[in-house]
This record gives sequence, structure tokens and C-alpha cells, in this order.
Amino acid sequence: MTCTSTACLSCSTNYIVSNGNCSLTCPNGTFLFSSTCTPCPNYCLSCTSSTSCSQCLNSSIILLNGLCYTTCPTQTYYTNNTCKSCYQTCLTCSGPSSSNCSSCITPYNLYNNTCLTFCPNSTYDSNYICLNCSTNCILCTDLLTCTNCNSGFYLINGTCRSTCPSGYYVETSSNRCLQCVSPCVTCTSRASCTSCSPPTYLSGNSCISNCTMGYYSTITNNCTSCLVNNCLYCTSTSCSSCISGYYSIYMNGALKYCQPACIDGTFTDNSTMNCSSCFDNCKVCTNSSWCNICSTGYYTLSLAGTSSN
Repeated sequence: MTCTSTACLSCSTNYIVSNGNCSLTCPNGTFLFSSTCTPCPNYCLSCTSSTSCSQCLNSSIILLNGLCYTTCPTQTYYTNNTCKSCYQTCLTCSGPSSSNCSSCITPYNLYNNTCLTFCPNSTYDSNYICLNCSTNCILCTDLLTCTNCNSGFYLINGTCRSTCPSGYYVETSSNRCLQCVSPCVTCTSRASCTSCSPPTYLSGNSCISNCTMGYYSTITNNCTSCLVNNCLYCTSTSCSSCISGYYSIYMNGALKYCQPACIDGTFTDNSTMNCSSCFDNCKVCTNSSWCNICSTGYYTLSLAGTSSN
């Protein structure tokens, strides 16, 4: 009953306003609300309210819970011209089962088409998707950062290895490769070196700056025991002196033994700590010119009034 120059604003009894005109019924795609034809929801051909569609525009559009969709909304999947609910933890899915998920609602994580509270071992959470850790890794924070390896493998720099590289040793309590302590080049534990970097030398299981008395250095930077027992200074082939309290015994001009007492056929020279040879066929002598006991088959000769044997 009221209008502008181009549109009707209110109509007579039994008529309703529709697109600026007065009509007996609302056209398709609209519904009557406060004596006015109001548009239905998107893609809806017939409805009774803005949230209650009864028929969509065509068969390719899906009617679900009073609304029309060109594709199924989240937490539903398309089947037999309709949308059905996914499993409760799925955000998107291909079917109703818990193993049909293609993405998950927060805070669940997708693993093998299933939504889990936590990613399983050997995987890590990447934006709510469980991705595989690196090979032989059981726990990781990303593909490049392993924190725990499978049994039989050792952790080093975020990766898992079957053996530790040179310069590292296996720390068995944590299955990690730990670096040897300088100047160790190789080692079996933090306190047990097996080789040293120059100019240090391996002595037992430690690296030292110089080989101690009784040892000589080799070309492999090892300290090796002198060949002659109780030797003080030596090379790989000879001993040059004995430790304090031991006597040097020479054979063919070379020091062959270091002994706490001189052996038969030699006498003690306390000034030099050498065992010098008695003369031939003498078993026990005082010096190089006086024999006390002869070797078997030989006899001492008395001189200057002494008795003979």
C-alpha cells in the first residue's frame, strides 16, 4: 500500500512484497518473513528460513542439515549424493572409519590415516601430521634431529650410526657417540685413549708429552717398554742405562741386562754401577785381576804364600 517511484514498500492484504512488487506467493529461492520475500541460503531453491532449506538448486548440489553445499563441509564425506559424518576425530575423511581420516581436528595428529593424541615412536609432529624420523631413529624432533636411536645404533650429531666414527667412543648408558678428549685421536672411553695426536705419545691409555723412564717413543706416537727390564733410558734396539740400584751387564759391547746384583763371571763396579767381566774361566772375582772362585774344571793358583786349590 506504500511505494516509491520505482518499488512497492507494502502491499494490500493477502499480497507480499517481492523484489519491489506485490505478489500472492514468494518466488523460488525466497521465503516469507515479516510480509516480505527474503532470500533463501546459498544454492537453495526452496526454504522456510535462512537455515532451513528443503530443496537445492540442482542435483549436483548437496543438501545437508538444512543447507546446500557444492562440496561436503569439514567433518563429512560425500557418498550416494549426500554428506555423511566422519569419525569424531577427523577433520576431513573419505569414509566413516577411524582409519579413513585425511586430516584431524586440533589437537590430534594424522598418522596412517588415523588421528592420534601423540605421534608414535620413529615419527615426529609436523603441523599435526606424524612424519617419519630418519633411518634407525626411535625419537626425534624433526627429520634432521634424532634424540634416541634404535637398539644397536648410536646417536651422533642428530643421526644414528651402527658404529662410532674415528675420534668418538660409545657411551653405553645412553647409546651415544661421544668425542674423545684431546689430545686423544682414538679412544674406547673418555679415560682410555688408543692413539694420540703429535707431539704427544700414548702411554698405557693416556696421552703424555714425553715418554717416561723405561719407555721409548715409536713412529706411531706410542710409548713402548724398553726391551731390557729395569732399563732407565732406551731406544727401540738398545738400553743406555739402568734404573737406580740396578747394575748394567754388557755383552759384546751392548748393555743386555739390568740386575740388582752382578751375575757369575762379573764383578761390581760401584762407581759406574756396571758389572764388569772377570777374566776368562773365573766364576767369582773381586776385580779384573783377582779371582775368588774358578769355573768348573779350573783351579785357583796360590801366590805370595797363599794356599793353592
